[in-house]
Amino acid sequence: MSLKRLFWLVSIALMSLFLMLTAGQVATQWNVYRHGAESVRVVRQLQLALRVMETISVERGPTNGLLGASAAETPAALEKLAQARLNSDRSIAALLDDLNAHPHPAYANYPAIAAGMITLRTELAAARQNVDKLAGQPLAARDSDQISDAVNRMIALIGRTLLATTDLSAIAISADPVLRDGIASARLAASLREYAGQIGSVFTAAIATRRPLRSSEVIAIAKLTGRAEQMRLILDLQLRSYKSPPALRSALDDVDSLYFGEGVPLLNRLLDIGLHSGDYGMSTGELATRYVPKMKSIIVLRDEIMDETLDSARARAHRAGMLLLGAIALALAGLAVFCLLLRIIHTRIVAPVVEATRLFAALANDELDTPIPALRGVEEISNLFRAMAVFKAGSISRIALEKEREALITQLQATSDTDFLTGLMNRRAFFTQGEALFAVTQRYQSDLALILMDVDHFKRVNDDYGHQTGDMALQQVATLCRQMHRKGDIVVRYGGEEFLMLLPHTDKAQAIGVAEKLRLAIASQTVALVSGETLQLSASFGVAAYDNDNSLEALIWRADQALYNAKNNGRNQVQPAF
Repeated sequence: MSLKRLFWLVSIALMSLFLMLTAGQVATQWNVYRHGAESVRVVRQLQLALRVMETISVERGPTNGLLGASAAETPAALEKLAQARLNSDRSIAALLDDLNAHPHPAYANYPAIAAGMITLRTELAAARQNVDKLAGQPLAARDSDQISDAVNRMIALIGRTLLATTDLSAIAISADPVLRDGIASARLAASLREYAGQIGSVFTAAIATRRPLRSSEVIAIAKLTGRAEQMRLILDLQLRSYKSPPALRSALDDVDSLYFGEGVPLLNRLLDIGLHSGDYGMSTGELATRYVPKMKSIIVLRDEIMDETLDSARARAHRAGMLLLGAIALALAGLAVFCLLLRIIHTRIVAPVVEATRLFAALANDELDTPIPALRGVEEISNLFRAMAVFKAGSISRIALEKEREALITQLQATSDTDFLTGLMNRRAFFTQGEALFAVTQRYQSDLALILMDVDHFKRVNDDYGHQTGDMALQQVATLCRQMHRKGDIVVRYGGEEFLMLLPHTDKAQAIGVAEKLRLAIASQTVALVSGETLQLSASFGVAAYDNDNSLEALIWRADQALYNAKNNGRNQVQPAF
């Protein structure tokens, strides 16, 4: 085979390989852009679903006011209720229109979301009819239990909206996992608004009939208040453990000052009256007028979080679009350069080599009088080609052996640095990397925090349920640690049931927030037993921040002392080192 023919065959093969590689890169960027665009649409739909949840919650305010309104107050109450119902209907219609306009056939839950909204509209109409029927009776004839039932039927509708927000959240996160924290925070704020509204609704029947609160209502108020405070605590951890925009922190402060600072005390006064008498000094409509505006700060917080999340999704989708255009442009430029290089190689290398080979062959046969002909495709290159093939084969064998040796070294290095059970970094590898990170911290006096964690009563788990269950528990804890860690953090199985996290650029307060978040995640985990039962896990944490420590071991010792205090103080808690 002539060198020229071989050149063109190799050129076609390389061109095909180049086109496959560039097509793969473009396809990858296209998928990233498509998922980014989908995440923007789904986050917008999630906003609309949260709006449906909000408007139905808000509708309960004028509904409660109408149920406790006298004949003189009824016209004004009906006017307010009509506007609230119109807002609810518009929010449901807006979500259904968007779902129908932007269906996602790749996600099986999409038809169920739209069907759930249609069912919600039907159930909402039935609940409203029940309210209107009860409101048509004179105030004195309205039974307390009937009022409670009407309020509870309105509250039960929120379950439908929760199904929609849950499905849309899962779809958005699958399209762009980076949105997980923002979506979770927005849903927490929406849940806080719902719990706050339900607390006020519990008072409706008692205020409307001027009776003291029943024990069941007092218990319901206590439970809902506890849930609201829990949502507030989780939101604080979610938004303040890591850096978040000032607007979000300001909105969270407004929730503290307006709802928890003014709205909750109002309910506490009504609760105190309801425990002793039924003389609340206000109607259900007046309660809605005074209490509902205090919850507006929660909606503002939710909207701030969703706006931030939507902006993030749009920015990432835009960046993905730019990268897609860049990949296409780079592929076209590479193709042009590749063709130009082929032409240069053929003109300046291949053709002269063919002619040189013919001349070398002639010279080797002592044909010294051979004239130099014009360059043309001949097979005289075969002798040189065989020599090059032998050299190439030897080079390929040598490179293959070197790559095999490097792969083996890499595999051995990874095996020696990894804990076989959890897949986390082992203790030996930790000290190698941790000492380097500690040295950088000492040199630049930057923040560095260390979290030492111990799974509570782990020996009892092994003794009572076997080592296989204990291994599963350790693997679940390791998975949670990996989910919590940020880029640059070091997560280690320190030994037995002990885990260690080394967090650069993190002060003590931030580290305590990370540890508390991880503690709550572990406490919510269960290990499935062979018997079908589940095992609840918990862990104790010691947190130490760099404070001119002489060595990494000194920092670990202080975290260990804090862990010892956490165990002695009852376990399942976070203790800082001093």
